[in-house]
Amino acid sequence: TTDLLEGSLEELVRFLCKPAKKDIEKVRVLFLWLAAFDLSELDEEDPPEGSVRELLLKLHRSSASYSGFFIKMCR
Repeated sequence: TTDLLEGSLEELVRFLCKPAKKDIEKVRVLFLWLAAFDLSELDEEDPPEGSVRELLLKLHRSSASYSGFFIKMCR
């Protein structure tokens, strides 16, 4: 999963939703992943621009919201 943090949000969502068949299963997987992710364990050094890690660091620094991140995941 660490490699997925360096890539795009689209790549992460595709990976997480691969086993899901129905939309409700996809939403559940995304919600659980986001809720369970420990932001305090993120490497804060130079995240690649546009990467999942950059977006998660914004959450950690309170410059983004969980709801906004979740909406981006669902698009």
